[in-house]
Amino acid sequence: MPKSFPLAEIAQAFGINFQAVKQPEHSFFDNVFILDEKFVLKARYKSAGLSEHIEKEAVLVSAIRPRISWNVPEPMRTTKGELFLASADRIWTGSSFLPGRTLGNWKMLPQATDAENKSVLASLRSLHDATKNLELHAYADLSAFPRDLLEKHRKIEHLLSPHANQRIKNAVARVEESRRSFSGEEACFIHGDYHHGNLLVDVVGHMTGLIDFDRSSIGHSLEDLSVTVAICLSDYRSADFTFNDPLYKQFLDWYGLHSDEQSLFAEYFILACVTSVWNFFAAQVLENRDFYLSYQISKLQNVCARFTTEGSKTALPGGTSNEPRFPVELRPRYMELARELKISGADIDEHFIRGKGHGGQKINKTSSCVELNHRPTGISVRVQQYREQHKNRIEAYKLLIEKIEEREKGSESRRAKENFKIRKQKMRRSRKAKEKMLDEKKKRGEQKKLRKDII
Repeated sequence: MPKSFPLAEIAQAFGINFQAVKQPEHSFFDNVFILDEKFVLKARYKSAGLSEHIEKEAVLVSAIRPRISWNVPEPMRTTKGELFLASADRIWTGSSFLPGRTLGNWKMLPQATDAENKSVLASLRSLHDATKNLELHAYADLSAFPRDLLEKHRKIEHLLSPHANQRIKNAVARVEESRRSFSGEEACFIHGDYHHGNLLVDVVGHMTGLIDFDRSSIGHSLEDLSVTVAICLSDYRSADFTFNDPLYKQFLDWYGLHSDEQSLFAEYFILACVTSVWNFFAAQVLENRDFYLSYQISKLQNVCARFTTEGSKTALPGGTSNEPRFPVELRPRYMELARELKISGADIDEHFIRGKGHGGQKINKTSSCVELNHRPTGISVRVQQYREQHKNRIEAYKLLIEKIEEREKGSESRRAKENFKIRKQKMRRSRKAKEKMLDEKKKRGEQKKLRKDII
């Protein structure tokens, strides 16, 4: 087998002869080819289990086709009857081409209208409702999702702060626990990448087709919803992620998510952000990949901090607890002080921003500076003492606790006492310096007397 296939040879293996070829605009990868606007060839890099997934993908697409009103691509087989063609480093698949325009693209989703967003979320709910009880229990491996997320997290944990890494592990534990009581009968079709860029619409904006089933599976509907919300909240017009709380709540409302499910959804949402980081980390050839990766890291860090105490329960390694956890692990005296002052992580707004001043690219081109705002008191702090974000985060929380204590206790606070002690030390040093200066003056005066002429 040759090291690589020319496109014409690959197409011929699928029984396709073509005249014109083009690639879709704004595709995440440059591995999709549209031939004569009749066929689509797609290349995927080889990985463990990929060939089995392609077989599963074809079964799932065939199963949902009778249940939905939208068009979906028809998988093609090679002239040898196979669903894929393997080259040295890639696996090629073919499908029919669906006419129409996409509703948007993944880079520009914040510019979508409310009507478009509502349509996307409502159609996603419709897809989930229509594909329950598919009787494909053989494809409903409910342990696969958390297992896959742990593997993705393992590959990117070196990019994240200790707090974010622990929060992700907590989210996986909570999801695993919830799935023990979730049966295959309740499962539905999961598209895995449901957003404006994979929805086809006609000239008046009505949805006509759904494409890109690379990540499809059978599972919990929150897997799909969390990915959609995570993608749609990404605004690449800024270098750093800012959480849009009204839009987040609006997405859940448009989907029709019940309030009782929103706590568990927060855990799935964190894991969807893990997937986003992993996608850009793995996309070595993507244009401006470093920018997108940095943005997704800032999003994941922000979401991990925001949802630390979200909902009625917080996942712990050994199960769940109704007691909320503080956003970071601090020394016992700070943790006790936070409890004494009733400082809750839910009352603290956290932002990761670009630092300023000396320090080179690590300071000026990464979001290592940490800014905290305690809403009940209005106290804000900003720390960029270190190059590492997680270290600045710890120092920021310590400083915030100290400032809140100083406000509440005044001169009796530990910070006020330490500042007073420092002032006293400086005063003593000044007095000693003055005495030393006078002593030196006296000595110089005596030396001058000795220089006088002797009569």
